[in-house]
Amino acid sequence: MRGEANGGQQTTARQGSGFNLPVSYFTNASGQVQPETEYAHSGVQLELDPVIGEGGSIDINCTFQYWPTAPKARLAQLTAGSAPKVEAEWMDLPAFTTKFSSAYQSGETRLLGVWDLDTLRDPAKAGRSQAAFLCVHSVSLLPLPEPRLEALLRDRGEAVIPTPKVVPPAADPTQQSGMIVRRYAVPPDFEAMGSGPADGPFADPFAAGASTEKQPRKVRYMTAEEILKAQGIPFPPGSSAKFLPGSSELVVHNLPENIDLVDAFTGGGCWCCGRTKMAQTTVEIIEADATLLRRLAREVEALPDHSAALKTLDAEIAAGKAKVFRTAWIETKGGQQATWENIILTKTTAEFGIGSATPPAPPKNEGDAEPDPAISSARSAEIYVHSEEEKIGFMVELDPVIGENGRVDLILSLRADTAPLSALPAAATAEPGTQRLATVNAVRRSMEVKTSITLRKGVPRFLTLYQPTTAEGPAPNVLHAVFVRSDIAYPGLEEK
Repeated sequence: MRGEANGGQQTTARQGSGFNLPVSYFTNASGQVQPETEYAHSGVQLELDPVIGEGGSIDINCTFQYWPTAPKARLAQLTAGSAPKVEAEWMDLPAFTTKFSSAYQSGETRLLGVWDLDTLRDPAKAGRSQAAFLCVHSVSLLPLPEPRLEALLRDRGEAVIPTPKVVPPAADPTQQSGMIVRRYAVPPDFEAMGSGPADGPFADPFAAGASTEKQPRKVRYMTAEEILKAQGIPFPPGSSAKFLPGSSELVVHNLPENIDLVDAFTGGGCWCCGRTKMAQTTVEIIEADATLLRRLAREVEALPDHSAALKTLDAEIAAGKAKVFRTAWIETKGGQQATWENIILTKTTAEFGIGSATPPAPPKNEGDAEPDPAISSARSAEIYVHSEEEKIGFMVELDPVIGENGRVDLILSLRADTAPLSALPAAATAEPGTQRLATVNAVRRSMEVKTSITLRKGVPRFLTLYQPTTAEGPAPNVLHAVFVRSDIAYPGLEEK
């Protein structure tokens, strides 16, 4: 299992099954049973709260919970030597839990905990133990400069390649002093702003007597300097302006007061400033061979870019050796929450009993008729069932914040159900003359992740890894990998 979060932010990952375990029973004179339940899990849950320090140190608060099996029914006899016999069905759920706070170095693997399997009451596992390990990495999405390389270049670079002696050029008498250079990010079609026919201005197509015949015309694009001059920006001797189409940059060499005019014209140099930014987030769950996914997880765990792992899985999918289990694409404004659901709405029993859920109300006003005893008697013999709505499928909730230089801070919550709702096997039929208090239990098999992470635009992250659970139990030899990627779009403009 993997968990990923920004420093100072909590992440929770869970896989396995969910159950409603009985906590109390109520019966009526007819012997009908109404249970009260509470929700519980089996499987694995990992909660991490890391704080990243200097020199690769990581202080981490960790809660690890492991429920190795589904709940097992146990019948408890409530009466002794009386008739009828009464017994209640309770659920035993083996569990291992550890909570701790520790300090790690990036890349360090340490023993998380050891527990024995005697609580499973399985003779085949008697005398055996299990262990869990935690490996922690601190990953910079924008890799920091290598200080050793900088020191090597500073100390020995001059001896290897001496800096050539440069003779300063003679001053240009026509160039004014005090000029500065400024770069601006502009739209890719910046030069098209000044396009026009090479042989003169366009004719007005709506003028009286204008020809409707289409004639080919040569188009001449104005230079960057001509576009700026057309906006009233002076270019004294020695100044210049050049558009670089490869990077969509405008480079201007001019006096400070004229640079201020260019700032005003370009809006400060950001071609997307003032534009609505949209975060386009893709979440993909891929099912593949367990050995392959574990190897890929180890290979990318300390890398800022997980594109290579996704490319490998795409090849496996094309070869029919893997498949896309779930996928979601969500677009929303930066700073705005969005939800996405691909589900089946179903009903589960929340309350069951005999008789009215609430007794007949007494008369509100003087003179009102009393409740009809016949109606009250009939109502007390009615069966009532109250249901609640359940969502089974794939659900994503996210809140992106778009920053500078293609950074996206993403608060993400997702749940994927790996099998339809089903019921736990019922216990054996009670013996004659025995009243049993029990409940029917619906089982939910799912995976959940809640985290807060930072993404680079267009760069996928291997978010988590888990073993899917089916109605028959954990799926053998396969795992699910969750990838998330965010892109930034500017409506009405080509993305830069």
